[in-house]
Amino acid sequence: MQPGQPAWLVSEELLATKEVNGFTLFEVTNSEVRARLFDCGGFYRSRNEDGRVQSTDEILI
Repeated sequence: MQPGQPAWLVSEELLATKEVNGFTLFEVTNSEVRARLFDCGGFYRSRNEDGRVQSTDEILI
């Protein structure tokens, strides 16, 4: 099953929906908010995932 947006929800997609383990840090200033999304994978040893950050995405909100 792929993650996705419910049909009843109307929004602008800033990043593709992914279902992964991770965390988000926000940087808030007087003029903007930046969200950094850290993807730690799913702990699949076959993909060399060990719980460390695999990738990072940043979006301006």
